[in-house]
Amino acid sequence: MLYKRLEDDRKEMNSFCIDDLVPKDHLVRKIEKAINFDFIYDLVESYKRYNRYVRT
Repeated sequence: MLYKRLEDDRKEMNSFCIDDLVPKDHLVRKIEKAINFDFIYDLVESYKRYNRYVRT
């Protein structure tokens, strides 16, 4: 083995927020403010195999 893992490595948990990683002036944020994408949920409703995800 080139690398021996320590048992404690597998128990480590990290948490982060995607919003914190995207800059405030990023193009995606500007598009999100300008366009309401809620209509997509209605368009893809019939393609869902199981309706287990609830839109809030």
